[in-house]
This record gives sequence, C-alpha cells and structure tokens, in this order.
Amino acid sequence: LNSADFNRIGWYWERGWLGIRLANTIIDRVPQATAIKEDVKNIILGKAYFYRAYHYYRLVHQFGDIPTTFKELAEPKLDFTTVKREAILQKIKADLDFAMKVVPWTSSKGDVNRGAVGHLLTKVNLALGLYDEAIAAADQVINNGAYKLMTSRFGVDAGNANKNVIWDLHR
Repeated sequence: LNSADFNRIGWYWERGWLGIRLANTIIDRVPQATAIKEDVKNIILGKAYFYRAYHYYRLVHQFGDIPTTFKELAEPKLDFTTVKREAILQKIKADLDFAMKVVPWTSSKGDVNRGAVGHLLTKVNLALGLYDEAIAAADQVINNGAYKLMTSRFGVDAGNANKNVIWDLHR
C-alpha cells in the first residue's frame, strides 16, 4: 500500500493519523499548562482543532468510515472500531465552530488563521449538507476584509477576450 511504483495510499493513511495523533497530544495537554494564559490556550486549542479536523476531513473523503480517537493515546490500543463518516464530520464541525471564535484573522506566514478555519468549516458544512451554514462560513471569510472574490481580470493577458478570470488565476 505504499509502493513508489504504483500506489501511495498507505502514505496518505499514515500521514493523516500522524497529524491526528500530534493534534490530540496538544489538545489533551494544553489545558494542564499553568504558564500559559487562558486566551492563548484557546488559540492553541483552536489551531490544534483545525489540524485534527483537516486530517480527519482528508481521511473520511479518501476512505469513508474510519476508526477514530479524539484523545491522546498513552498506551497501545488494539480495539478500534469504525465510525460513520457523518459522525466524524459532525465532531470536527463542532471543533471548527470553536476555532472560528478563538483563532485570530491574521497570523504569521504559514500559521493557521481564521480564514483557513472558515474555509475548512465551509467544506465540512457542504459535506454535511448544511448549505446555509456553509454560505455563512464562506461569507465570514470573504467579508472580513483580508480576502475577497475575484471580480475583474488581471495580468499580462487581461485584455484578451478569449480568456477569463479563472485563466488568470491559474496562469
């Protein structure tokens, strides 16, 4: 399942679970930290929830119903059971709803920000069939001032009538 010649599906499975394991470790340990202020703890938790949600989102869309763990594993566990895709999506939606309240809109380059959280929340809502909530999450991202939809052409060939905004974006 992880051959460089024809199949890398095992790599996606392993990387997904690595991300979930690391996020679970942060989520379980941050509340016990005494040297960190509560608002900073919430930001860290929100970012960890984003990463866990991102990896679960990828796994359920690649594999469907999968085993889950939403706690740090401190000892070997061999009795995993498969959980329905929709139940996992509901859980990560709740995590992302929390993250949307605490993760800041701006962050250092490469760090999680509320725009990334809102985008993933939009995709999760769409996967759950919650279209009005997906629109609301996307609107929050689009209307916050840092992001906006393309409304006009740009670039070298902006005057070329045979091209469109999508062509500009992908060029």
